[in-house]
Amino acid sequence: MEKALISVIMEEFMDDSLEVDNFILQTTSKASVANLSVLACFDDGSRSTESRPFDYDDHDDIPSPEPPRRKRKRGRGRGGSAGRKRGRGRGRGRSFDPVPLEVLAECVIPQYSDLDFRIQFGMSRVTFEELCMHIAPALAYRTITAEKKVLLTVWILRSRESYGAVSERFDVSKGFLHGICSSVCSALAAIQKDFIKLPEPHELDKIADGFYQRCQFPGVVGAIGCTHIPIREPSKNTEWFINKEGSFSIQLQAVCDDQLKFLHVHTGCPGLLNNAQVFFDSPLFTRLEDNYLPSTKHLLGDCSYPLKLYLLVPFPETDEMTNEQKRFNENLAYTRSEVDLAVKLLKQKFKRLKFLDIKQVDDMSKVIRAACVLYNFILYKENIEDDVKELELVEGEDEFEVDLAPEPYPVSSEISESALAKRLTIANSPMSLQELKC
Repeated sequence: MEKALISVIMEEFMDDSLEVDNFILQTTSKASVANLSVLACFDDGSRSTESRPFDYDDHDDIPSPEPPRRKRKRGRGRGGSAGRKRGRGRGRGRSFDPVPLEVLAECVIPQYSDLDFRIQFGMSRVTFEELCMHIAPALAYRTITAEKKVLLTVWILRSRESYGAVSERFDVSKGFLHGICSSVCSALAAIQKDFIKLPEPHELDKIADGFYQRCQFPGVVGAIGCTHIPIREPSKNTEWFINKEGSFSIQLQAVCDDQLKFLHVHTGCPGLLNNAQVFFDSPLFTRLEDNYLPSTKHLLGDCSYPLKLYLLVPFPETDEMTNEQKRFNENLAYTRSEVDLAVKLLKQKFKRLKFLDIKQVDDMSKVIRAACVLYNFILYKENIEDDVKELELVEGEDEFEVDLAPEPYPVSSEISESALAKRLTIANSPMSLQELKC
């Protein structure tokens, strides 16, 4: 009988389509779950809402991101005859009963195939277990184990559902849910330097060779770019977070290598700033100004960044451009697009970054950094090709993308002669776009 009930839960939980975009939990009734010989769900004493590490609004169960989403209609509550219905994000309404977290962790997920586990949590079981072991010392157990905390946090990061919907789904309070997510994200952000770090001098040649083999551009040790992450209206300095398209956003600056791993991330800057301002604000700028890179190595940026000896950008678009300069710009854009791909993979793997319904900027930054650490942790353990193929299937379907066209950095008389000469020398060198492997 128990096996039959678990089978029913599994079939409903994984959904009939296993869509990558949104996995919605559908279960049997509480009465059916109660027949299982499993641990009971958390008692009310473990669901205190007194501690709220993330600031949220209890009355805003479903936030209104930009662009606006249709708010789901409320029923008469859990006790009413109407109940609540949640959509799959594509129009099909579907009601569900809460499934206690312990039932999920101890009865449902152990029945997953390896493929189902990876689809649901974005990593293999082995990688998940290693992740838990790595951050468990930083997580206090108390009423819930580290493994369950990580499982729930990864679920949240990979979902677009509001915290209210997730708390209802697993029959826990929003305060309890926010507390778990906050503690795990803090633990992940604390190990950022272990998994997101600039290469050592002896590693630069290997990265440069990798970029050259893929994109035929010499001396590249990283591609840099910024992305806007949509947010709800922050609690302070609201006007600073309105980007030029009129929506609220916070920025993430990232540098990736030839394997799409992040070498640097910097977040927290408001959407009002342009890419160059974010760059000057970041610790990366200070590091590069201190002669971190030899003169033969460089990052690649788009036209929104300043030309530096350590940062090459395209030639200004003019009627007087030579064929060599046009070819240089094409090759640079092609090579620099690696960071765009890395950011798209990050957002696809952790859909919470499509819209952050958190008020405090520090908490937003912590969630973003945690997602970046998770992204790199997975890449160190697994092959990225499956994720790239998955991205190709869903690309172009996202109405939440708010990345803006770059604002050209003003041409300055302060550009060094050595930077100008370096760019011109590379432009006049034999570079081909015919056999690129990017």
